[in-house]
Amino acid sequence: TCVVKPAEQTSMSTIRIAELAIEAGIPDGVFNVVPGFGPTAGAAIGLH
Repeated sequence: TCVVKPAEQTSMSTIRIAELAIEAGIPDGVFNVVPGFGPTAGAAIGLH
């Protein structure tokens, strides 16, 4: 499992990589993107 928290300025690039992962057949839940501002997204990752 991979969880990626991209910088706010580049989140669309990372979302595209996630789309390519799906197209490549990587199962749901293996590559995860958590976009958002640092404190908010970081808290969500830390509390999960």
